[in-house]
Amino acid sequence: LQKQLIDERKILTTKQTAFEKYRTLAVNLLLQTKITQESFYENKKLAEAKLQKNLETQKEIEKKRDEWVITRNNLHTNRQELQIELDSLKTRKDLLPGLQIELRREICEALNIPIEELPYASELMQVKPKEMEWKGAIEKLLNNFGRSLLVPDKHYAEVNSYVNKTKLKGKLVYFRLLDTDNRNTKPSSSDSLFYKLEFKPNSNFTSWLEARILNDFNYTCAKSISEFQKEDRAITKEGLIKHSRTRHEKDDRSSITDRSKYILGWSNADKVKALEEELKNFDKKYEEAYSKMDTLDKEKKSIHKNDIE
Repeated sequence: LQKQLIDERKILTTKQTAFEKYRTLAVNLLLQTKITQESFYENKKLAEAKLQKNLETQKEIEKKRDEWVITRNNLHTNRQELQIELDSLKTRKDLLPGLQIELRREICEALNIPIEELPYASELMQVKPKEMEWKGAIEKLLNNFGRSLLVPDKHYAEVNSYVNKTKLKGKLVYFRLLDTDNRNTKPSSSDSLFYKLEFKPNSNFTSWLEARILNDFNYTCAKSISEFQKEDRAITKEGLIKHSRTRHEKDDRSSITDRSKYILGWSNADKVKALEEELKNFDKKYEEAYSKMDTLDKEKKSIHKNDIE
């Protein structure tokens, strides 16, 4: 009987310990603490429901974390591309993306043509300092044309041959420069886009470029939306472009004031500053992504710990 009593006391101690743990968990989970057969099974039912809810919460947390992982990875890739572009800009004066500069370099080296004889249009024109309020809108309008390579007639045949047989690393648009392209009938309106631009001094391409702007980009810089509506071709400071009486365009995928997207001009000092600022913002966003992931990890760990208990 003495041995049986000792064994029973051990069992009692074990059950008391289990009961105390059970009651503590019941308090934490806001369940009934007065234990009866009915309340025990009711608590069990409620606990299983809470467990299922926790599992669903964990899945939601994992989904959010996965989204932040994707964001972090995209930031990492974009930051690397931005750093490469910034490093490239610091070795030159133009504002064009590095891939386009590399594409031209390969053409010039293969054909033994001096780089200055195959300029991009954007390198030879810029918005006048006194017209900076129009810069963003003009950059939007002339972006595609600015990325076009200008090919003098003497190099036309060999450039054609090279481009045709070579798998280029990107898209190339180029113009053949003919003497017959030079037309210098300047617009009468002082609000014309032409008068907002200045062209690189002492360039052999200026006459052709002026003619091209006059022929293809004779847009009015409208000071009001009512004036915009009256013109056949016009732009607003906000970046709305009217290509004809029926076709209109506005591209807000990037801010009209985003200097990192500008390409016109022969000095990239402002663009370098803009990219450096953008790089700092990338670092902040990168830190934010890691912080969000860490918070979600802790939240998931806390829920998992409660499930185990």
